[in-house]
Amino acid sequence: MIAIEIENIKPHPRNPRKELGDLTELTDSIRTFGVLQNLTVVPDEGEGYICLCGHRRLAAAKEAGLETVPCIIAEDMDEKTQVSIMLLENMQRSDLTVQEEAQGLQMMLDLGSSIAEIVKETGLSETKVRHRVKMNELDQELLGKKLAAQVSINDLIKLETINDIDKRNELLGMLGTNNFDWKYREAVSDQEKQKTIKLIKQYMPDAEFKEGYYWQYAIFGDLRFGAKQAEVVDFLTELKQKSEELDRPVFILERGKSFVCAFESERTETPEDPEQERRRDEREKRNDQLREMRDKVKESWDDFMKECCRHSESWFASKMNIILDTLIENVCDDTATYADIDPDKVLEIMNMEEYIGQALINRRWATMAAIAYTSGAPERYESTWNYSNQTYNERGAERYVRTAEYIELLGYEMSDDEIAFVGGTSELYRRNEE
Repeated sequence: MIAIEIENIKPHPRNPRKELGDLTELTDSIRTFGVLQNLTVVPDEGEGYICLCGHRRLAAAKEAGLETVPCIIAEDMDEKTQVSIMLLENMQRSDLTVQEEAQGLQMMLDLGSSIAEIVKETGLSETKVRHRVKMNELDQELLGKKLAAQVSINDLIKLETINDIDKRNELLGMLGTNNFDWKYREAVSDQEKQKTIKLIKQYMPDAEFKEGYYWQYAIFGDLRFGAKQAEVVDFLTELKQKSEELDRPVFILERGKSFVCAFESERTETPEDPEQERRRDEREKRNDQLREMRDKVKESWDDFMKECCRHSESWFASKMNIILDTLIENVCDDTATYADIDPDKVLEIMNMEEYIGQALINRRWATMAAIAYTSGAPERYESTWNYSNQTYNERGAERYVRTAEYIELLGYEMSDDEIAFVGGTSELYRRNEE
């Protein structure tokens, strides 16, 4: 160990840690007691040295007015090893932010390390390394702001499922808001839709995508977004055979979260008035949009309740009164009319197949929480609008409003789209004056 003049030591240009933090206490300590732990440096190619370990001590010693610091000189160390050592030292001290850790791991990859080598050298799991490296694809300035706001790392990991980087960054901007989960679901659905379109075009390039509704067509079947490739191929094979058999082209029309596959109809009846047909198509298209919104809302609420049923005893203790009050209100109203509780729906919400191993006391409260939810939640086809004119039906929306109030008390954050749908302000509804 030797004393080296501070002016001859430069910070390492590849130091994963970008922010040294508050140096006040360390500076005061060094001013009083000196540098108690040596720095590790490597010779610079020109002259002097480059700091490998001890960047905060170096900066604080300089601030304290010291002229030299105790150092150990590491010889014959390539750049990849230097980065690896700096990354490990900072990780062991928990000095790196998630973003700095991600950038440090990327540096190791850029210098030729493999994922397997990084896992061995750092002790991190392969999954964690891959998740961290994936974060480097995001807008780094925006990522830094979101991490500073302490957004969920799990939400950042969810973004990896979105292939389009622009969409991923758009969703990153929504992290920490009530709209993130909702917009994330929309992005996943659209990605599945585009994947299905690609498969259709690949296996049936002559199929024609049509606008409008499908009254004038002979329906072959529905192809849902996100279906497995083998399932899509089997469906399209049958569709192609049918098309050849009928000697008619295939038309693809979108409905909800699926494509309606059809042929020209052999209808012989007199076509209806074009204006009347246009109004009917518009009406049914709007009904479909409202159905899709309803199904998305119910799916999101069901998923939230399934997560609630997996919470700890302390969480249920904090929500006990909410669950009991809702349970009593939904199961028995003022006229002593009992709700019709579907046990299968309760078990579905409790997600029993994945529940094995949870504490029994949790299961008791999960059961009550699930019953409170299912006894008040709208049934599969209950709607917030009138099918004849697509106007908001306040009476029909009552169960949606009550259910929304319950899950919000349990911690659910309603997106802007959900608030508008449940409250009747969504653009999907017609206004009475239309």
